[in-house]
Amino acid sequence: MKALRLGQQMIDAIGHRLGFYEQAPPLFGEDGPPRSLAFEKGHAKLRFHLRDAIADSGYRTAHSPCRCTEAAFFGHGEEYPELIEARLPKFHCSDFLNILVCFIAVIGMTSNLYFQRTRQSCERKTAMIEHRPFESLGAANHGWLDAHHHFSFAGYHDPARVNWGALRVWNDDVIAAQSGFPTHSHQDMEIITYVRTGAITHRDSMGNEGRTEAGDVQVMSAGRGVAHSEFNLEDEETTIFQIWIIPTQRGGEPDWGAREFPKGNRAGAFIPLASGADNDEDALPLRTDARVLGATIKAGESVTYVPRQADRHLYLVPATGRIRVGDTEAKARDGVAITKEETITITALEDSELVLVDAA
Repeated sequence: MKALRLGQQMIDAIGHRLGFYEQAPPLFGEDGPPRSLAFEKGHAKLRFHLRDAIADSGYRTAHSPCRCTEAAFFGHGEEYPELIEARLPKFHCSDFLNILVCFIAVIGMTSNLYFQRTRQSCERKTAMIEHRPFESLGAANHGWLDAHHHFSFAGYHDPARVNWGALRVWNDDVIAAQSGFPTHSHQDMEIITYVRTGAITHRDSMGNEGRTEAGDVQVMSAGRGVAHSEFNLEDEETTIFQIWIIPTQRGGEPDWGAREFPKGNRAGAFIPLASGADNDEDALPLRTDARVLGATIKAGESVTYVPRQADRHLYLVPATGRIRVGDTEAKARDGVAITKEETITITALEDSELVLVDAA
């Protein structure tokens, strides 16, 4: 208990100096949770082993080789690991500095988790609808390809727009006639192509070949790895939305599929085009907790969508037309990021064609 009281008083003075706060790696980065976090000083080492929250949910336990046991236990949270219990280690180290360092490491880690969870709890209470005008997107014109990026991609990087939940990429591509993407590879990504105008021809290393026309959708599950090409073999421009969503699990056999989705079938209501939900039987399958939906609405009409949970990450893009969501207006090819809303109602200010992603 003396070590506990002394450590409590010395946290602010020593914590930063030892670097446990400023230099500790973030729990979640662009590539997901790290496998472990380690704090070292002298002969003391406290290592937090974190199991992959996506592929291997369950308890993660912190251990220390300096015989400090039961340092902390963490449970599977939604966006951050959730602190279940933190115990002062049962110290058997002879070196008092080692004891203090282990203690500071535990406090630093649990404090980080506490403030992250507190921030997440506060965010849950605030609904958000964020308008992202087409003019604010990242852009790259390669001649044959005029690309606009809703999220960081290739040479465009915006720390505030790296992903939206599991939604990682939404590219708005204009592909010149008789041109396209030569053969290249992907791994561990769900790639959805929504053809707005023209048609796209797909070929891949699995032997698949297909042509997807305007209004229709193709899905490629990259799995452990696949090579493919996408060409506009038409005599006119082809415009597409290419959407990447992070899969729930890595690996597995790659797959590809395409389907026709007549626009008349989605008049006045969202219908699932691609989905990882069991009850979306008519949609192309996805290996992730997400849905891609489409709708068409006439000027003056409205369509409502109810996510199964308010903290889902919704991203809405009008392929054509002009809409209003709450107090937010958006035109064709703008993005609208939505979360913490139990219900969203979209009103068409002009005849509109909508594409919506609902992701974890």
